[in-house]
Amino acid sequence: MLKYAAPLVKHYKKVVWNPEVPNRIKNILKDEKPLKSRENAALMNYYINMHNGRLHPSERGYLLRYLYQKKAYGSVVTVGSRLLYGNNNDGIKSVIRDDVSMNELKRYLNSLVRLHKTSQLDSCMGRIIAQFAITRRSFVVDIINSIFVTTYQTFGEDSMEPLIKWVKWMKMLNGHCEFTDYMQYKYIMSSLLFYLRGRRGNDHDNKSFFENVLGDIKRIQGAAAASQFATTLMCLLAYSRRFHSVENIWHYKINQNFSIVSADLTNIMKVFCHFKSFESIPSLYQEHPDAHDDVRQFDYLLIAHSELQDWKSLQDQFNALFNVGDLPNLRHYGIVMYSLATIGELENVERLYAQLLRRKLLPNFAVLQSLLLVHYKCADLNGCFAQFDLFDKYSIPPSSSTYTIMLKAYRNLNDIDGALRLLKKMTESAYHVITERHFSILIHMCSKITNTMIAEELFQLMVDHYNITPTGLSVAALMDVYIASGVPQESLSLFKKYAQLKPVDEGLISIYNRAITARIEMGEKIECEKLFDMITQLKLNTDSEFYRVMIRYLATLEKDYETAENILDQLIEHPNLQADASHFETMMEAYDSISYRDGVLKLFAKMTKNEVPLNSKILHHLIKSTFKIQIRNQENLSQPIELLDRIMKNVSERNLQMTFQFLHPSVLGLPMRCVAKYHGAQEALQLLNRYSELFYGTTDSSTLQNRFVILRSLLVLTGEIQQWEDFEGYYQKYVARIEKFQNTPSATQPNKRMKSLMVGLFAYKVKHLLWKGAIHEIPQWMQKFEKMGLWLDNDSWNEAVMTMFKDSRTIEFALKVVNEKLIHGYNLIHKYRLLRHNSKQLTSADKLPWLLQHKKLYPESFRHKLYLKSDVATSVMESMDQYLNCCQDLNEEVTRLAKLYPYFMKNYLMHPRNVNGWDEMEKRHSGVFQQLRLTKKL
Repeated sequence: MLKYAAPLVKHYKKVVWNPEVPNRIKNILKDEKPLKSRENAALMNYYINMHNGRLHPSERGYLLRYLYQKKAYGSVVTVGSRLLYGNNNDGIKSVIRDDVSMNELKRYLNSLVRLHKTSQLDSCMGRIIAQFAITRRSFVVDIINSIFVTTYQTFGEDSMEPLIKWVKWMKMLNGHCEFTDYMQYKYIMSSLLFYLRGRRGNDHDNKSFFENVLGDIKRIQGAAAASQFATTLMCLLAYSRRFHSVENIWHYKINQNFSIVSADLTNIMKVFCHFKSFESIPSLYQEHPDAHDDVRQFDYLLIAHSELQDWKSLQDQFNALFNVGDLPNLRHYGIVMYSLATIGELENVERLYAQLLRRKLLPNFAVLQSLLLVHYKCADLNGCFAQFDLFDKYSIPPSSSTYTIMLKAYRNLNDIDGALRLLKKMTESAYHVITERHFSILIHMCSKITNTMIAEELFQLMVDHYNITPTGLSVAALMDVYIASGVPQESLSLFKKYAQLKPVDEGLISIYNRAITARIEMGEKIECEKLFDMITQLKLNTDSEFYRVMIRYLATLEKDYETAENILDQLIEHPNLQADASHFETMMEAYDSISYRDGVLKLFAKMTKNEVPLNSKILHHLIKSTFKIQIRNQENLSQPIELLDRIMKNVSERNLQMTFQFLHPSVLGLPMRCVAKYHGAQEALQLLNRYSELFYGTTDSSTLQNRFVILRSLLVLTGEIQQWEDFEGYYQKYVARIEKFQNTPSATQPNKRMKSLMVGLFAYKVKHLLWKGAIHEIPQWMQKFEKMGLWLDNDSWNEAVMTMFKDSRTIEFALKVVNEKLIHGYNLIHKYRLLRHNSKQLTSADKLPWLLQHKKLYPESFRHKLYLKSDVATSVMESMDQYLNCCQDLNEEVTRLAKLYPYFMKNYLMHPRNVNGWDEMEKRHSGVFQQLRLTKKL
């Protein structure tokens, strides 16, 4: 009782006591000890029998507080019945006093609940509703929800009484108990939702419980109340994603012949879509024409049509309407257009839309959704924005799926800033349609720009501002961002929080999949195996993504390609799951990393045999392998060029089964570069023009030059044929585009994926500057790229160094580069070669040098990515000779350079140089040179 002492004392001091109250009564009321029966009797005797009933509200409130906290619930009821009611016009105590507070009523009603006086509870609640329903509605709702919570806490969650009471009171207050939008009626439904979420148990037990509750409500309150409450339950259970319970209640309503409202139909369609029972949805929709009053039903209906893929029947039925005198209505147009949109039939969808407008029909939601979807399916992403504007033009509110398509369009354009602007627009105009899926798309976009900061802010915004409880969908998206950004350990922190400490209710397997991916990135085989064991122990339902992760683990860490392919074969034969392009893509990437080109071709043949839809990445690997095989065999490239032509034509004419009816320009990148190097620049340009004509409707490739992959290919092409004027234009555009992306509002963190954009290109720029006579600009470009965070490949470093050594203005910068970046790798390579050559003469008793032992244990160790190539080293040494030939004081210059660039100069001074006056310097410093060449230390 000590926990109540401070509040009681505090409130005791604020009480305005009646002067007639004896001190013995006051002493009892301020006593902190448990209330004794004798003291309780004294209080009752005074306040019930002797007191005239005229108390100050503070004294009455304190008395009820005191008794309630002492758990004297019977006394609370006795005193409350005496003091909380006033007389009506007939002098009968049946009216709640106007000065009664909510806390007084709650204590009185809660005491009735705890004493199981349900009849008296109903009577009092009825009085409160009748008296305050109009003037103090929120006051009444708060009391009902509070007493409902106390009721199920007291009676237990298996008792039907709390729900029956809630229905009765809500019906008295509102005239009904049917609430279909949780966000709109949150103030009414929140306590009921909390109760349903807390109620666990298997589906069979819940089914029996809800049916018994609804049966009792029907018996007591009538069929209308039972039907209304069933609708409310379906709404809340669907909101909580308890889909089995939603389906059970739906069947109960059907069996009882209850009326079906639009919310019921919407929720059961949502359930059937979740369970992939698409064949039931069209007939279900037709069976309940009076419930067609929710645009969300179009989402589920049209999704079902597209999944069933019964295009011919739909088209035939639509066309038949013209022959029977009953012209198609908007609903018919919507269904057929959407079904055609799902397979990318842009021409037919636009034809139907034009026909609809000619008939003076105004488009509805389904029609506009179809137009938007078909442009997205056909990769006309810019056209998506024009179709989206039609929603504003016709004053039709977009749905959740509409915004999903638009966010995917922004994702494919890699425009995170545009996507964030759309989220702001959604918040301002359509707050209720924002879902976790929208945030997962936005968060996943951050993996492309490797921006963990924005991803974390979006996740917190979803949780804190939009009150969306994260599931595996959004958590996995954030984990992907961490993995792509090179911080997989952060991904594992999320795994610990949402999979181990407090597992999510849905999509737990997705979080485990990402945790395994993070371990693969970190090269931790044992930890991966532990995670696989945990999935087995928890009996998680595996999905297609799980098999993709397993294939990657086997192919990447274990290098067990045979088992990985066996897993792929098992997935192809799986009764419930389907192998898709991502599984084959993972296997192809593994084969590509070891240059197993024939393996890629075999995988493609397996995809074709099993009719697995293709994507651009699969075709990229196919074409790359074909070109590489021809180059390796030193054969003509005509055959792979012909293959590429055939693929481009088939994709554009939709003769290939594709996941996305478009060929990404990256498929064209490597072939263009190969053709430019080994076949001819003109043929490479023709490839680009054919691609542009097939997919953009023009032979002008300028529309494609905002793509890095195309600009990159054009740079290689013009660099190979030394068309330096064209090269310079493409190069400026390429660098400007990198700078543009680095300066966007969303570039709050460096994009790690952009670091490699200059790899393989700067060597051409060096040759361009040499042709231009501007070698002195090379250091400026290299410093600029370093500041921009861009990497240069080893060939580019060597080309730049070799060129800069030929110019006295840049030789000093070149010396610094070689000294700091390239000479170490050069020395290590030559040292390893020498040791390996000498080891052939060792006997079995001789001990191997430490470096050879280490390389034998760890073959990947001591591999410098940057090193001075042998031919470049020879050229650099010769250029250094020429430079020193022009020095006035050879001794002073060599000494200066040796101090500034000791690692390079050590190599340079290992042998006598072809420099004027060198022999004399060797004589003067013979001891130094002898020591250097003996110890190899400067």
